[in-house]
Amino acid sequence: MLKPLQSVDPIFSSVVSDLSLSGKQEALQHRFAVVARWVLIINLPILALLLLIGYELLPLIDSEKVSGLDDIELGFKILMILCAGMLIQGVYGIAEPFIAMCGRPHLNLCNNIVWLVVNFGLNLWLISEYGIIGAAFGATAAIVLINTIRVVQLYVIQDFTPFERTQVKPVLAAAAGGGAAWLVSVQLPAGVVWAVATLIVFLVGYGVILKLLGLEE
Repeated sequence: MLKPLQSVDPIFSSVVSDLSLSGKQEALQHRFAVVARWVLIINLPILALLLLIGYELLPLIDSEKVSGLDDIELGFKILMILCAGMLIQGVYGIAEPFIAMCGRPHLNLCNNIVWLVVNFGLNLWLISEYGIIGAAFGATAAIVLINTIRVVQLYVIQDFTPFERTQVKPVLAAAAGGGAAWLVSVQLPAGVVWAVATLIVFLVGYGVILKLLGLEE
């Protein structure tokens, strides 16, 4: 789920640097929103794939290390918790190069130190209370916190909010596709084949709704 962000980052950073140097504030805000939107458009189907067929695929990965249903249930919960964090990191992780290219690289150093300390502290606390699932919650909470800090810093530095109404479109499309997939899934038996069929329903619904809502450049 981080690959779309990593793919765009080398292009995005150079564009941001040029626009920041030229003082083109409106263009900066628009570029941020465009990249965040397209990363979200790509990542939502990946998240749906994990949600819809992850449970069926987990036992196939390494059956010798899966002792029973409890392991699968726990593994699936951890997967979902971490994926929620990675979705947020994938969409708003572009704030990190943005901050650097706007002349505040020291903030990234401070942010990463905070991230490390918070992640370590939460894991120290939550693992002792909840075990491995506590580690997943700690990691995800640290991701949410650090990305919130970055967005606030961008608002202070560049005086803009990295949100546009067009970013709602993929969320609406995913909700519609997810609703259709859920309606189909409750009628189907368990199994990888039927899970894949449910995923196809989601992807078709997702693509159709996105097309109807309109895709920006």
